[in-house]
Amino acid sequence: MPERLHSVLASGLLDSPPQAEFDAITALAAELTNCPITLVTILDDKRQWFKSAHGTSLLETPIEWSFCVHAIEEKDQLMIVENATKDERLRASPLVTDQPGIMAYMGMPLCSADGTAFGTLCAIDLQSRSFSSQQQASLQRLAVLAEHSINSAIQAAQAVKSARSEAEAETQRLVIMLTHGIDLKAFIGIDGRFEYVNEAFVKKFGLSENEFLGKHIASIIDEPTYRKEIQSKFQLALTGDAVSYLRLEEYPIAGSRWMESSLLPVLGSDGQVQGVVLRARDVHDLMLANQKLNLRTLSQQQFIAVLAHDVKEPIRTINNHLALAMDLAEGKAPPDSMAYLKTAARGGRRLAMLVGGLLAYLQADGKAIQLEAISLAAVTAEVLEDLRVLIGTADASVSENIDALVRGNPVWLRLCLQNLVTNAIKFARPGVRPEVSITQEITDHMVCIRITDNGIGMLAAQFEEIFEPFSRLPTLAPVEGAGLGLSLCRRIATLHGGELYVECSGPQGSTFVLKIRQPQSAAGPPEAIL
Repeated sequence: MPERLHSVLASGLLDSPPQAEFDAITALAAELTNCPITLVTILDDKRQWFKSAHGTSLLETPIEWSFCVHAIEEKDQLMIVENATKDERLRASPLVTDQPGIMAYMGMPLCSADGTAFGTLCAIDLQSRSFSSQQQASLQRLAVLAEHSINSAIQAAQAVKSARSEAEAETQRLVIMLTHGIDLKAFIGIDGRFEYVNEAFVKKFGLSENEFLGKHIASIIDEPTYRKEIQSKFQLALTGDAVSYLRLEEYPIAGSRWMESSLLPVLGSDGQVQGVVLRARDVHDLMLANQKLNLRTLSQQQFIAVLAHDVKEPIRTINNHLALAMDLAEGKAPPDSMAYLKTAARGGRRLAMLVGGLLAYLQADGKAIQLEAISLAAVTAEVLEDLRVLIGTADASVSENIDALVRGNPVWLRLCLQNLVTNAIKFARPGVRPEVSITQEITDHMVCIRITDNGIGMLAAQFEEIFEPFSRLPTLAPVEGAGLGLSLCRRIATLHGGELYVECSGPQGSTFVLKIRQPQSAAGPPEAIL
């Protein structure tokens, strides 16, 4: 058996349980490299197995598909692939030609203490790209942490194998306690007395280690609280079941703190419970933040309900009665009176537009939407039919050449395109017939929809300002609006995993670009995205 394969199989890493430190490393790698998928891989002779996988539900792949098997050939160097379809080693891999459709890859070999390459820490993107020097350095530094964790795991596994029967309970206890990044740690015997506490545990209670050791749980937290809230959980752990719970704990020094705790039974070689590992994490700040978020969400929902029902209805009533009053007064009321009515009607329409725009914007904020494969041609046709009266009134010319499929929500995408085309028509140059073209371009699995007009344009410094809520830039024409349309459009683009921006603008018109992803499979089920 080759030496590398022997070391991997003997390490006990393959098919081992998930460990928090590896998951933390892949999560941080995804953030620092801006990649959707990051992995810690372990390679044997038949497969690459994922010790930690961020951004994918896969657990392993055949070794023949692997990028990492090439990366470990140079143990001290990063392997970087900017476009896998152009790499002779990788272009035929089903991971490139099929799901997930890997395009870019950066992997750093992970070695054991004796220099054996076990696998890699790698970052994967589904679009071709380069990696900055800072991103490369970040992945290399994280790889050092991953190697340390691998070697720690190997040492722990070897210690367990070599320990005798009476030492197995102690070894298991140490492995559990040392491989979980939890603040408070303790070992409690079957009699309910503390046999080990870490420094964080001691500091939380403001006691010394000696004041804990040998003491019963009830004598530390008080008898009534122990019997009411802890005893049943501890007794369940002694039967061999792990117990987790969330409780507002009272500490002499720290005060009231929300703690997320687990009681983990430790088994001896005879299969009997030898004691319980207590691990606890302070989640007080997180609980308070969630409470604030829930209050904010509830307040926003209440505000939306007020807008939708208690505000829109009176505005609708006012506008209807103003329209009726103007019809009745036409030709009968003095000119001044008619002017006042017309001014009030314009204000009413603007208020209705403001409330409607604000309601749509708030409803899109943080909303989960269903994405599916939809036809741009069908959505565009519906948008132009909706705008038929506006197009006719403005004597506008609107052309479109759209036939792509996109991964989107038909209702929200239709609203976005309708806003963009409406703006292209409304912001026309005085005396110039509005001309609008809607075209598409497909690059890197993204559909770029361009809405180009011959309107009044804007300054380059205003390209981002116009997407701010309630933004109303000076124009050459008095165009009604609430200043929320483009902000809502960008929010919709973000909900689709895309983007919206101004590509160019000047005295002869503007071009807005809406980027939306192509569907991975036109026949696939709807996908929820937040």
